[in-house]
Amino acid sequence: MQMGNLVREDRYTFRGNTLITATGSPSDLPWRKNVAGSTPATIGPSGGDVELALTSFDGAQSCVLHMDDVLSYDIDDLIAIDFVWSLTLSGSTPDVAFGVASTGLGETTVAGLEDSALFRVNGDSLALKAMTEVGGTTTSETSGQIVGGGDYLTSRIDFATGVKPFSDPRSLPKSGKGAISFLSGNPSNGRALEKLVSTEFDLSSYSGSVQPVALLAKASGAETCVLKIREICVQYKAS
Repeated sequence: MQMGNLVREDRYTFRGNTLITATGSPSDLPWRKNVAGSTPATIGPSGGDVELALTSFDGAQSCVLHMDDVLSYDIDDLIAIDFVWSLTLSGSTPDVAFGVASTGLGETTVAGLEDSALFRVNGDSLALKAMTEVGGTTTSETSGQIVGGGDYLTSRIDFATGVKPFSDPRSLPKSGKGAISFLSGNPSNGRALEKLVSTEFDLSSYSGSVQPVALLAKASGAETCVLKIREICVQYKAS
């Protein structure tokens, strides 16, 4: 019997003493970490979260959470990826990004995350941004949502709502990756998810696979930054 496409969900939680090993260390768990700097940044469990932190060391630091560049999710199958997260940030030096990308292992800057769809907070303000990168072209839009105060937020990269029905006479339907939406909100304010920016981001020229990833970096300065991720949930189609 033909069952059609099934929707599956991988939910990653970081409760308890979740082990996140360095690249090259043997582990059956999916997550890996890389830290860089003469005084390195840190990644580890913290009260039910995985915590990525840039410290007060006055110099370059970076840390990245990834899946050892095992790209488990075909971009054409993605429906949505949700993050439950909080951010505490001082100053304008730290650069923060999380979402999906085809790279991650060993990256020390957000610019190194290729074939990506990311939430981002960086130097010019504490406004949450949406961005994509493919083939060397970056598209970005800054939202009105101000972050960095430590509140937990729910944020989604949505590959489904942009799909146009065949009955739409104006154009052929776009695939999900051709009409990516970014949504975000604070559940405590009754805004679990609302549209973050107006741009419909287009990754239709990319046909490979991706992994969830989060990266913090600074080139210099003693400013600090802590990103806590409580949950990552990936929804995707499976035949």
